[in-house]
Amino acid sequence: MLIIAATLGLTVTTMAQVPTQQWLTVVNSASGTNDIFNANYPSKFHTLLNANESKIAVTNNSGSQLMVTSLNTTNGAIQFSNTNAVNASGKDIVFDNNDNVYSFSSGSSFPSDAYIRKIDPSNSILFSNTINNFGDDNALSIRNLTNGFVVYTQNRASGSGNFSHSVYSYNSLGSLLWTNTISDYDWYYGYGGRMTTDINGNIIFTGKRQTTQMSQNTYDIVIRKINSSGTQLWQTYYDYNSLQDHIAGDRSLVTDNIGDIYFCSNNNNNWSGNTVRLVKLNGQTGAVVFQQQIGTLEGCDVIINSDGNIIVGGINNEVRCYNPTTGVLIWSAPFTNINSVSRDNNGKIYVTATTGVTILNSAGVTLNTINVNISGYTVNHIYTVINNAGNEFYVVGYRTSGNINKVYVAKYNTQTCTATINASGATTFCQGGSVVLNANVGSGLTYQWYNGATLISGANSSSYTATTSGSYNVQVSNTNCTATSINQSVTVNPLPIAT
Repeated sequence: MLIIAATLGLTVTTMAQVPTQQWLTVVNSASGTNDIFNANYPSKFHTLLNANESKIAVTNNSGSQLMVTSLNTTNGAIQFSNTNAVNASGKDIVFDNNDNVYSFSSGSSFPSDAYIRKIDPSNSILFSNTINNFGDDNALSIRNLTNGFVVYTQNRASGSGNFSHSVYSYNSLGSLLWTNTISDYDWYYGYGGRMTTDINGNIIFTGKRQTTQMSQNTYDIVIRKINSSGTQLWQTYYDYNSLQDHIAGDRSLVTDNIGDIYFCSNNNNNWSGNTVRLVKLNGQTGAVVFQQQIGTLEGCDVIINSDGNIIVGGINNEVRCYNPTTGVLIWSAPFTNINSVSRDNNGKIYVTATTGVTILNSAGVTLNTINVNISGYTVNHIYTVINNAGNEFYVVGYRTSGNINKVYVAKYNTQTCTATINASGATTFCQGGSVVLNANVGSGLTYQWYNGATLISGANSSSYTATTSGSYNVQVSNTNCTATSINQSVTVNPLPIAT
């Protein structure tokens, strides 16, 4: 609840914001087809809004095939669903400024290739590229650049236990421009590989170096920064106490508005005693600024809130807020089964857990809780996407009946209710006087007046005449939400005695 003003004897106002569902669309494929590659790995879900927020795209796996679906954000109508003909696992998608969708996927069995597909708004395939430079090319992520895009893969040569990580840059027509590869030993599949971009279009990506070839017990995180032309700016290695170090969490590598880098590192000794640290690197040099121990359970989303504080979700079933300069904990809030954490441009934090979405303010206080309901199904909540204004958001997840899962997208609009008291005159007067308190008016509004916490029977109009001392407030409701004003004090003094 936001206090707008509190001027004694003039106007006092509060606002309440309550999310209301606008539409819900289930992305159906063939009847009986399981539309999630693996429900235990929600990182295989990806969704985003286009530049003008008129469309939302989501990837999922229909059986063993990648399906990309684009929906109209006004009414939830499906504009197209595009299914890859090969067995593929969806990893990431982006929109370009012309509303074309780029999907990035890889084969669902080993060894596999990586696949890039560009789909225009009419569902035409503009190009389809295959990356098969190694025996196994595993798609990880895709990001836009000014004149094209970059993709990030984890690679392994046939018959080899050693992995590498590569960034491939393409122009908007799908022509390869350059490649940059971390080829240090990376023995263990699935760990180490993350990519992001900073405000200057530089690319930061990670791998894993084994200090002893083919040894599982000693390896470091490799972090490399390159510019948009593929030139290496710096490379560093993160090692904590000569233990096993790897990036924790699918969405745990981010940059702030000056280019400094944050990630979660899981440090352990031969896969026991996991300790997760929040690490900050200087964006210009790669030097460690701080490394703060934050938990013992892996599963880490990192976001930078609009106030600059670092929000970490998933560690020890909590959402935590850290100071970006010192790494000191500011607040924490307990949750269970967190799947993702996102935020809007107004400082609100959206914690998407399996059972629902909780909206927090920047201080960690719960504002609202949302549960998507689909009659007859078990509903799982995976990710929340918020528009730039912060007044609309989209919950993406899947509904379950038996062994069949279907992806859904639900849109919510944050309705604003206002409760205002305007005093028509002085609020301090002598006995026998009065003051009219006026609430805000509007179509469909209902009212209930209170003196402190005591309901005033029959006081249900937009105005109330106060004749006694008290602390008055009004509850204003519509069909979507209710707001209660802050208190307006009224003081009634006794009449003076004539002498």
